[in-house]
Amino acid sequence: MVDASTDRAAIEWTHHHSRLGRYVRGAEWYLFASDFKITEIRAYYACPAAPGVSHELSLYPYERRGYWRP
Repeated sequence: MVDASTDRAAIEWTHHHSRLGRYVRGAEWYLFASDFKITEIRAYYACPAAPGVSHELSLYPYERRGYWRP
């Protein structure tokens, strides 16, 4: 999905782990600069993280960007 008026795009994906017999699904949202270079990618998984595992980026400024964190 693309919205040229806001320089954003989104995709839905499925990653198959054939050796393990399972898959992971999710979506990514992209923000673009005026020169069409990607300035940000946000990945969302359609499954919860395993206990003790985080899908957060280690140096991403979540609080500064206004994301809620438990």
